[in-house]
Amino acid sequence: MIISHIHRYLFIEIPHSACTAIGQELIDSYEGKSILAKHATYPEFLRQASEEERTYFTFCSIRNPLDVVATKHAHVRRPRDEQAIAAYRKRNRRIWREVNYVKRHDADFERYFRHFWPLVYVNRCAALPPDIGFVIRYERLHEDFAEALRRMGLTRVRDLPVVNRSEGKSADYRSYYQTAGLRKRAARVFGPFMGEWGYAFPEDWFPVRVPWWSYLVYPVETAVRCLYYRFQNRHVVRMQARAGMTEMRY
Repeated sequence: MIISHIHRYLFIEIPHSACTAIGQELIDSYEGKSILAKHATYPEFLRQASEEERTYFTFCSIRNPLDVVATKHAHVRRPRDEQAIAAYRKRNRRIWREVNYVKRHDADFERYFRHFWPLVYVNRCAALPPDIGFVIRYERLHEDFAEALRRMGLTRVRDLPVVNRSEGKSADYRSYYQTAGLRKRAARVFGPFMGEWGYAFPEDWFPVRVPWWSYLVYPVETAVRCLYYRFQNRHVVRMQARAGMTEMRY
């Protein structure tokens, strides 16, 4: 999470949406500084924010979930030694489980997708403020970043640098969803999220039918995720108090 008291903005970092590149550029060129954890949620911010900070211009970046999951598969398939895999167990148990599973089963994308994405897709966007000032789309990253700066009254210094480029991933995420079964599952898993955030399925997939019950499950999954983030927030605050810290960055 990046904040600037000079320019009065807050950038919420959503994973896999170029948030690292945006956050670093805000720090390097627009008087930003990192607070809390990298992917801290807005409820975590509210717990320690002043009344004035709550009025700051708030923005984030998002990405098509079809592309997110393809990127995650490429990430966990990268060759790693046992020491590197063991290190994930302490830092991120979800990635540790995914890396172990893919390595043990030599899992292709279809097997990975079916195993780790059985539910309707919800991410940290569930905890965004309802009146968020602007959302940068990964698909038009440079244009939207410039628009976010314009809305804050700032002039773009340079184009965003490339950070954390995915290795071993096809440039076109659509190549991962070749079978009718994968596309049907993707419609069920991603359909409600994509509808809420204005994403469309590829034109050559039509007709795409999202099951009616996915739309019923989606708000339930969203509510559960929001409760989780509230619990996670309290846990982070306790960790900070024990360590005598005011800022954390993982």
